[in-house]
Amino acid sequence: QTLKRGGHDVVEASSVPAAWEATRSNDFDAVLTDVNLGSENGIDLVGRLREDGFDGPIIVMTAFGTVESAVTAMKRGADDYLQKPLSLEELSILVERLLETRKLKRQLNLYKRMERSREDATGVIGDSPLWRQTLKLSERIATAPLPGRPAAGGAGQGGVGGGSGGALPTVLILGETGTGKGLLARYIHQCVLKGQNLRTEDSPFVHINCSALPPSLVESELFGHEKGAFTDAKSHRVGLFEMAEGGTIFLDEIGDMPLDLQAKILTVVEEGIYRRVGGSRDKSVRARVIAATNQPLEERVDQGKFRRDLLYRLNALTIRIPPVRDRADD
Repeated sequence: QTLKRGGHDVVEASSVPAAWEATRSNDFDAVLTDVNLGSENGIDLVGRLREDGFDGPIIVMTAFGTVESAVTAMKRGADDYLQKPLSLEELSILVERLLETRKLKRQLNLYKRMERSREDATGVIGDSPLWRQTLKLSERIATAPLPGRPAAGGAGQGGVGGGSGGALPTVLILGETGTGKGLLARYIHQCVLKGQNLRTEDSPFVHINCSALPPSLVESELFGHEKGAFTDAKSHRVGLFEMAEGGTIFLDEIGDMPLDLQAKILTVVEEGIYRRVGGSRDKSVRARVIAATNQPLEERVDQGKFRRDLLYRLNALTIRIPPVRDRADD
């Protein structure tokens, strides 16, 4: 009655066979089961439901609660364990919390599947000679053995920049707006995954649009911050570089990055270290850096708007994407 008042549809069963039969003809979101169900045991029902693939929350209720039976219920797949006499208010809150957790888990799994599909489908379309040359160069860059490190399948991954043995060389993608710089960056990342037998979950692709970051928050977004670092820093925050650990960080529109921040990017690229805003310790990062721009960086350097040393570091491997008008075949 309490759960019905809370807006739930409830089906009752007085035995394990009746409960099992109910699950055959209904799509339940949650199961609440007593332990003692006549001559049968509700904990066995828990195990049977989990073996059958039921992914909703299961709450076990009993007047004969012991630590042993609680542990057994959890091992068989129960999400929580309540002793009688029950607090109906506590039960209602627990059901709502577990259902919300289930919803979030399902959403997370959906996002992961969508991301896997997006990773598998690179979105790279084209067969013109110029485009095939671009893809071939990208594949060579992605699968080339790194200095101080064995070919694909070897252990360990180097730092970010080109400063030390085994470090990942940076890649600079140049091209006009709309030529597919972001797609090519993701394509390179996908080639790395395939070449090293990595999973998407272990090798993230983090895309940063440098021109879209708020100037006042750009450093915190990239490197994170410690609690109390500034007025609104009520807790510590993980930065985008930290999120890219073990994968690829794509700095799109790098030519628009503020000069003062370029120096910190240079440190990350050269040494593979950074420091959170308000932090006192250096943190290391292992990720491949891919940068892209539609601007002539040499001119930006001459104008004093881009650091020459950063350009030198980013320019280790350069891919120029031909404009679409030169790829009429595509």
